[in-house]
Amino acid sequence: MKIIGITGQASSGKDTVAEYLEKKHLFKHISLSDLIRDYISEHNLGESTRPKMKEVGDNLRQTMGPDALARIALAKNTDDNLVISAVRHPEEALTIKKHGGEIWSVVSKLETRYDRTLQRNRTGDQLSYAEFLEQEQKEQQNKTEYELNLAKTIGLADRTIHNDGTLEDLYQTINTILKE
Repeated sequence: MKIIGITGQASSGKDTVAEYLEKKHLFKHISLSDLIRDYISEHNLGESTRPKMKEVGDNLRQTMGPDALARIALAKNTDDNLVISAVRHPEEALTIKKHGGEIWSVVSKLETRYDRTLQRNRTGDQLSYAEFLEQEQKEQQNKTEYELNLAKTIGLADRTIHNDGTLEDLYQTINTILKE
């Protein structure tokens, strides 16, 4: 069984990588962001905006431990190859590694990521460029051990995938990594 955790900044292509692994390589895909969205919906906490998701994710990490979301995702798997997307906390990455997994970081230019954010049209994604930059800063480093810390999480990556080309380029990179 292979386990891959996917980290990266907003709209870098984390879910695109995970969905390709799911469709073409038969991995089971669990998104930590979807776990938070489901929690928000099940508990009638309002819309799943990025600030709301950060707040709920931070609260879950505080009450259940900083690696809680990774543990939930790992527990949902049986014997399938597993890809866990939206890994945003270092303890989540470390827990995946402790279970024999590896972490892939997906990186892309800031302008490309901003354009993708506007195009995907998720709740709360219609941000000005200044708001997008402010959101980026908030996710980079935490003030408490339970908050997001993308900079440290990305630093734990075993692989870095550059995603500024075509989808075909991205898929080729994934296929090459899997063959290694």
